[in-house]
Amino acid sequence: MNEMKTRTVNLAEIAVVVEEHVSTSADLASDVLPANAARQRAQSMGTLTCDIGDVRVIVCTPPEASAHSDSIVALLTETLGATFETNDVDLDALPDPAVISVTAQGADVALIYVSEAGKYTQRSAGGDGLLGIGVLRHVPLEVAAELGRARITMEEILQYGPGSILELDRTAGSPVDVVVNGSMIARGEVVVLGEEYGIRITEILGRN
Repeated sequence: MNEMKTRTVNLAEIAVVVEEHVSTSADLASDVLPANAARQRAQSMGTLTCDIGDVRVIVCTPPEASAHSDSIVALLTETLGATFETNDVDLDALPDPAVISVTAQGADVALIYVSEAGKYTQRSAGGDGLLGIGVLRHVPLEVAAELGRARITMEEILQYGPGSILELDRTAGSPVDVVVNGSMIARGEVVVLGEEYGIRITEILGRN
């Protein structure tokens, strides 16, 4: 049995994978919506499902599924290690408080639900009022602050010892890069917090 099929997945994990995929395409955009905001848009779509342990992943795609829709399904198939099958699903009965939305130039490409398998008869109490982005708050991310970089040879590294100085590609006083999971998302300045260093954010990149 494929080991991936026995693990547990959640909407937040899939949202991160989808966002990484979308970031490589100028045509695609993604968001996390309250389920009630996406439900009406999904009514005329076809539904594909796969089960990962006790979790069911449901992908709604428009009747005229495009290459973008196919790429989302292929991405999830590879990520989850499971095959999606065509199934009729009562979207009104889903308990999920949030849905991942993927659009291409404003048109729906895919709406992605994650639900406990088989539980389609009871909605979570108060679920419709939750902000969709809340499902991401517990996703662990690695944050790093980069003072600068240097390109050197192996011979130079072998000559390093205590007291050696590595010259970086930044001038004194230049902002520090804030990197999350390998992607630079902000710039800032170094501050001292008691006995530790910190970064004061001065610029968020990519925010309009």
